[in-house]
Amino acid sequence: MITPDQYRQVMANLASGVTVVTTRDSKGQPYGLTVSAFTSVSLDPVLVLVCLDNRLSGLQSFKNSKHFGVSVLSEQQEDISRTFARKDSDRPSSLYFDGKLGFLLSRTPSRCWSARW
Repeated sequence: MITPDQYRQVMANLASGVTVVTTRDSKGQPYGLTVSAFTSVSLDPVLVLVCLDNRLSGLQSFKNSKHFGVSVLSEQQEDISRTFARKDSDRPSSLYFDGKLGFLLSRTPSRCWSARW
């Protein structure tokens, strides 16, 4: 049987894309986090799957908002990934911008788009 620490170490080496998923809370404040549990589900209609932990401090913000932005990061954006990965850390508003559809996104992504539940 594999231990939780061993599992975490193995999975940390699994190549996957890294995204920052963003939304606004009920007061309009931005909230974002690094997500690697993100995948394409369908091209027509366009569907994606984002997996969020039930213990996530900002989970209710995503549920209430019904809108979210996805910023796909490049290899050179590890610093942004780490900033959004820190639990409950302050993330200055300068890290966010409103996308073309009015949904919140992370600044300087490699690619980005907006979605709704």
